[in-house]
Amino acid sequence: EAISHPAGLTKLAALYVAFSEVEAGNIGLDTMIRISRKAAEEADPTLGLREGQRMQLRYLIRAAAVRGANDAATALAGGIAGSESAFAEKMNQMAQELGLTQSSFRNAHGLTESGQYSTAKDMAKLFLALERDFKRDFHMLGKTKVNAKIKTVKHSGLRLLNDYPEAVAVKTGYTRAAGYCGAMFAKRGRHEVIVIVLGGFSTAKRNDQMMKLADFAFEKLSDY
Repeated sequence: EAISHPAGLTKLAALYVAFSEVEAGNIGLDTMIRISRKAAEEADPTLGLREGQRMQLRYLIRAAAVRGANDAATALAGGIAGSESAFAEKMNQMAQELGLTQSSFRNAHGLTESGQYSTAKDMAKLFLALERDFKRDFHMLGKTKVNAKIKTVKHSGLRLLNDYPEAVAVKTGYTRAAGYCGAMFAKRGRHEVIVIVLGGFSTAKRNDQMMKLADFAFEKLSDY
């Protein structure tokens, strides 16, 4: 498996940790999180958070999951673990527990950082674990838009959701180092498939590749 920067797919790991912490009772969805300067200064895409602002965790999760908002991801990391580095430790512990043997995380948002990497296989394992362990929350990744309190945000993978009706959940990301990345959970009849693309050359080419891979998988599964 080729090692690659996972870009915004990193947020899948952040979401798994966030959902786990809520489920364990360590933090509540209505817990107010103070926005740090670091979070407020994150690069696009963002929700537009301001330093010192306070927002419930549930809205930060929605913005990070659907819009891919980097400021929301950093804010929820600090709110849950006290610091981004402490949250990254939780992400790496989670990765170890899920058997993501070729992944390492340094931040919650996925912007390029030395020592942060993954593979398509590990991302598929993570996506499957999210669907298995947090079914209700997982389906947030299939919503075309969500209320993030200060604004309604559209899904960063809206084009893919619209173009592929079988898509149940989608996560996308891009950095110069990672290229165009995407994760899709799709269902056709009784069959379900996960498609991961890392290092795509454009949004359109990535989406086209993901849809073709899903169609190929469904065609093969139709014999069973």
